[in-house]
Amino acid sequence: MPNNISIENTKRWILNGADPDLSMDFDTMVAGTVEVGEQWDRGKIRHLVERFKWRFTIQFEAAPVVGEIIEIYLALGDGVNIDGEPGAVAAAGDVNMLRNMLQIGTLAVSSVDADHTMSTSGVCLIPARYVSPVIFNNTADDPRLVGGAEATFFKLTRIDEEDFAA
Repeated sequence: MPNNISIENTKRWILNGADPDLSMDFDTMVAGTVEVGEQWDRGKIRHLVERFKWRFTIQFEAAPVVGEIIEIYLALGDGVNIDGEPGAVAAAGDVNMLRNMLQIGTLAVSSVDADHTMSTSGVCLIPARYVSPVIFNNTADDPRLVGGAEATFFKLTRIDEEDFAA
């Protein structure tokens, strides 16, 4: 069974199994800011490169501007050195730290309707034991934080090899 990691408007990473819940605060991901999720320790047995599918979904509080973007990154590390040096706890970040992180995707605003749910997804490799999601809200608008789990969230799901079996 895949290990699902969700960061939703509950402001938590939800890890299946014995891993602790980790936080990411979308309340502070207002227009023009960088938000860093708490660092996830994949554990000693998770030393191999693994494939993950990811999804980011957002609704905005007000009518957004078509063409503006939200950038999605991962900060990877070995427990001592973390890409971009964001720290191990959920916090606001800095735009300059993004240059040293792995960008896994971009969401381009495609509608001026604040009630419109916009999503982007992809596949990435995670080669490090430690990982933190990092979201850069490079728009002029704040995310909607209420209205159900579909309002704003980031999710990683491990892709097991048997998922590719025909």
